[in-house]
Amino acid sequence: MPEAEPTEPAPPTVPTRPWPQQLLIWLLRRWWALAVIVIGGALTSQFGQVAQTIFSAFLQGKAPSFDQIGTSWTQTLQSINPVRATIIFTGALLITSIAFGAERIESAREQQLALETETRKKAAEKDQIQAMVQQFITQQNATNLDGNGEDDEAEEAITRHIALPPRPELLVGREQQLGRLDEALATSGVSAIAIKGMGGVGKSTLLNEFLHRQAATQHFPDGVIWLAAQDLVENDGELQLYEALANALGRSDVLKTIGLAAKKTALQKVLAGKRLLIGLDNVEQQLDLKQVIATLTARGTGQVGPTVVLTTRTSFVGEVAGLREINLDELDPVDGLALLQSLLERAGRPLVEEDLPVARAIVQAVGALPLAIELVAPRIARRAEPIAALATRLQADGGVQLRGTTRGIERSFTATYGQLEPEQQLAFSTLSVFAGPHFGQEAALAAIQAALGREDVDPQLVLDLCDLSLLRELPQPDGPPRYQLHPLLKQYARERLRERDEALGYRIGLAVARSYRSMLQRAASRRRGYDPRLLEMEYPNMAGAIVWAHDQALADPQGERGRMGDQLIGDLCGALRIFLDDFGYWTDARRFLPWAIEADRRQGNHRREGSFLVALGFIVRQQGDLDLAENYYTEALN
Repeated sequence: MPEAEPTEPAPPTVPTRPWPQQLLIWLLRRWWALAVIVIGGALTSQFGQVAQTIFSAFLQGKAPSFDQIGTSWTQTLQSINPVRATIIFTGALLITSIAFGAERIESAREQQLALETETRKKAAEKDQIQAMVQQFITQQNATNLDGNGEDDEAEEAITRHIALPPRPELLVGREQQLGRLDEALATSGVSAIAIKGMGGVGKSTLLNEFLHRQAATQHFPDGVIWLAAQDLVENDGELQLYEALANALGRSDVLKTIGLAAKKTALQKVLAGKRLLIGLDNVEQQLDLKQVIATLTARGTGQVGPTVVLTTRTSFVGEVAGLREINLDELDPVDGLALLQSLLERAGRPLVEEDLPVARAIVQAVGALPLAIELVAPRIARRAEPIAALATRLQADGGVQLRGTTRGIERSFTATYGQLEPEQQLAFSTLSVFAGPHFGQEAALAAIQAALGREDVDPQLVLDLCDLSLLRELPQPDGPPRYQLHPLLKQYARERLRERDEALGYRIGLAVARSYRSMLQRAASRRRGYDPRLLEMEYPNMAGAIVWAHDQALADPQGERGRMGDQLIGDLCGALRIFLDDFGYWTDARRFLPWAIEADRRQGNHRREGSFLVALGFIVRQQGDLDLAENYYTEALN
């Protein structure tokens, strides 16, 4: 039977007084204010009479005497009846005493109501946890009676919103390489293809175009999948990759398995026999390619299985069975010039005949690297400087050493970055803080606002970076656009951000984390507490925000940064815990939720601790660890 999702208990209803009583209490609580108004009015009246006496004497041309001024006061004192004054004073004292007592009684009532409300809330949460524990025990007993530990819904697919990145709008001079990819794909025994080349040579663009072409041919009926691998560089990068693929396939049975070896075996069983094309973009050397290829290209009956096409800048040590390497070099100078001309034509500033020799020199200076050409093209189109001066600057260090350690792509980065306005430079470096392969406009503007120290940031600032090819816009069918930084540009931008003061980096990270917290709070009003499509796109960035907050909590446990980090961990995990369970991010959940529990305990706030423990119990229960699930449920009750 399906697991019941943990939900927040409804807040208990607080009894309220009838409106006449509320009005009376309001008046009594404000007795002193009313008394001040009355006494102030009386004093104002007396001062008015004095002022009128002085003004009348002035009009008559006489100097006002003290006797004249004191007359009004004397008359007022003489008019006071001692009995009446005593009654008024006694009444005022009585009303003041009643008001003071009413204030104390009402304050005590409010404190009692608050205490009762908190008690009822805790009781409701405890009842909910007890119901969940009872359900767990029932399911455990049913499992034992069945004689096996398999869930009936172990292979239930999870609904996904997976799509390929936008198809490249411009591809010049790569038809031969696309033909070589087609040839390798049709070669018997080839189960994986590696597109190798230096940074900026156009590997990702070529892979993207190839995946779109194959998706259109229907040669892979089980699907075409694209995964970004540039951030899988930690010790558990292989595990992260398998979980990302299982998420893309919607396979909860693979996600339920614990440990690298078990997950690898489960994924191989799923993949064997499938006609599936998997694209891995920007594979780093830290990833064990031999193991990854063996897992992702598992063969079934008739040696049918997935094919992997990957891009990489590294050379792999040792032979990888079934892997064909295709080296991608810089463009031919003729194709490089054609690419530059095409980019300028799209910008409405095509090259004229007399500019062609200088344009050829620019292409040569940047090594005919597509990314470098895309960066210099906007500068030529805007005519920010004479085209000859740009060529001279790019050639200043003797051109590009494609085979050496100096790479022309960095020269083009520096040339473009150096010509930016200060705000553009700061905005560009700021956008490198996002952990995911792309990010939304709302979070981008929040980060830039924090960096610039003001809230009136025009979205045009981000669009200017797109116009300069420093940022790529990913239009969305509905809603604001998303943006993508090329991995090399992200690395360059991060270096520029590190050169600035540490306080700026903290301010930006805090703004990003708060932006995602606000986004999740708004999403909480929708069905099931989140918008699945939005959260799937933003989840890598949200996970990065949780890791950032955890780092702050560890770095400054007793200070303001640590306190803020703990608060953000709890808030983000509290909003994401149902999403983590529903969409199978169980390894992340088992990593993040204990952080959230520790953070809440450090703050002395145990309000969400039970819900975190119950969520962990659900997850480990689905992964088959019944003893640990029982421990979590038992701890939640205490």
